[in-house]
Amino acid sequence: MWRDYEDIIQLAGMPLWYDDNGAPRYQPFRPDMLGVYDETIAYLRIACQYCNRQFEVAVSWTKLDLFDREKKEMRDEPRPKQHGPWMFHYGDPPRHGCVGDTMNSEPIAVLQFWVRDYKSDTLFRRIPEEEIVWPMESGRTPEGES
Repeated sequence: MWRDYEDIIQLAGMPLWYDDNGAPRYQPFRPDMLGVYDETIAYLRIACQYCNRQFEVAVSWTKLDLFDREKKEMRDEPRPKQHGPWMFHYGDPPRHGCVGDTMNSEPIAVLQFWVRDYKSDTLFRRIPEEEIVWPMESGRTPEGES
């Protein structure tokens, strides 16, 4: 279960999104707002498994996350179309006063997908072809989708 940021939310209002540490964020998402060592970043829409409330969140991977210690080699970076929704697992949804605060969230969509780009000045390169909507396991329909 993520930390309770209710004191911040009461002062600042509902956040636009939550980072990969469960912290509320109030500026529009940018990949450079996450960790300096991140190689791959996905900005997601997730849902609480209990009440279906939806949140926008970010998940990220560093080179260390992608290193297979047993094989002593780098794994492929996660790709939504190839690896499926559970590779993009956020864990519990952000705290929202529901019994679902202690349940896993359900990944719904990759809204933005970014990889580090060492050849450009922008740090990250967006890959729109990996931005997809997954069918929800529960059979529920994501908001705005039919």
